[in-house]
Amino acid sequence: MKKLIILAAFYAVSSGMVFSQCPFTATISPSAPILCPNDTIMLSTQVYDSYQWYKDGVLIPGATSQSLQVTSNDAGSQFYVAATLSACTENSDTVLVDGWVFLLPYVIHNTPAVMTGGSGESYYCAGTVVELELGLPYDTNITWYESGNPIPGETSNIIQITQTGNYTVSGAPSLCPDFLQSLGVTIPIILLPPFEPNWPDWDGFSSYVFFNHDCTNCDQCIFYFVDTISNGSAPVDTGVTYSWGVPGSLDNLWPFIEYRAECYDSLGCLGIDTIEIYVGAIEEHPFLQLQLYPNPAQDMIQLFLQDDLENYQVRFMDIYGRIVKQQPLSSTIDISTMAAGIYTVEVFSKKYYLRKRLIKQ
Repeated sequence: MKKLIILAAFYAVSSGMVFSQCPFTATISPSAPILCPNDTIMLSTQVYDSYQWYKDGVLIPGATSQSLQVTSNDAGSQFYVAATLSACTENSDTVLVDGWVFLLPYVIHNTPAVMTGGSGESYYCAGTVVELELGLPYDTNITWYESGNPIPGETSNIIQITQTGNYTVSGAPSLCPDFLQSLGVTIPIILLPPFEPNWPDWDGFSSYVFFNHDCTNCDQCIFYFVDTISNGSAPVDTGVTYSWGVPGSLDNLWPFIEYRAECYDSLGCLGIDTIEIYVGAIEEHPFLQLQLYPNPAQDMIQLFLQDDLENYQVRFMDIYGRIVKQQPLSSTIDISTMAAGIYTVEVFSKKYYLRKRLIKQ
């Protein structure tokens, strides 16, 4: 029987089943601390006669108070206290001091630049709203700066920039709102001047293109009818070279009609211009005749021409030479919205014209 008691005692010791001999249990508060960078907290235990604190199993010299101050530099270490009461010493459970670790601040460029300079500056087309975003976890106590000066009201993690400047930002994670960090660098943002398509003007007529011309600073141009662009119409033609009478060189553009030219430079910046093709004097057709009736007319007129009507435009000019109506030629035309008066009806192609006088009642 004595042999069995000895074996049982040996098993209890070897398996770690050691029971406290003191009538109290020392504990540490807080039991699971997580510190922000640069933070300090106090570990404390209950009131006893004496104390000795340990860090990672090593006695801390002079740490003999009820509380122990630890900092974020102690993150990753384990602490316990040996508490003595009435000559009985009890070790507390160990407490792991943990700490938050954050990446350095960074900024996301949500708006792609059209060009990056040699010094890291980002270039954008005129009118672009440049969006910068301070990356997580920096979402608290945010301040954006331009040239070192705080920008009033810009305290969100996203800023929308509309002017050239040198920008930076500071902020803190919501977990550690006092841990303010600066980006540490400036972000140069440059808004380019507005792009102006350079279609050479014909002397005496601004916004006219004469015979053969290129847009000297355009990478591409898309042409729309001025009065239909708002309706989402398909483009009339694309290109940057106009050559009178040459197929494939903006030959879908008609003379004496205004077009909205949406042109792009080599960086993809948009410039908008209004273009009217001027092709010099076109000749009266040598043998075709234009028939128009009824004349006088009130609402509708019929036009007859012994040629393919798709090759012609028609316009109505008042007695002062002002164009009051223009459209592709068709056999029936509604003139009900025109004021009563005398008009010159001109049917024209890229080479010839024909005219008739119309009385609108």
